[in-house]
Amino acid sequence: MDQMIITREAIDALDTQIMALLEKRFELSKTIGKNKVLNDKVIHDPIREQSILKCAENYENHPSIHAVYLTIFEESRALQNEIRTAR
Repeated sequence: MDQMIITREAIDALDTQIMALLEKRFELSKTIGKNKVLNDKVIHDPIREQSILKCAENYENHPSIHAVYLTIFEESRALQNEIRTAR
């Protein structure tokens, strides 16, 4: 089998896992958002975000991971803000 095909199949398998994990993460983010609304807490938690980004420094491709997490944070805040505005 062609090496590119094998590599793409490996990427496809990883993408499936990543998407499933992102789905779980966003559902948990919504749960956190509900808790924040109930306890009148602010949505944005820059200290928490910086802590997560610090963990990314342990990886060789940390600049790319950092960039992806900035988007994850943005999307998580958007989901939490939807909960706040729906209230």
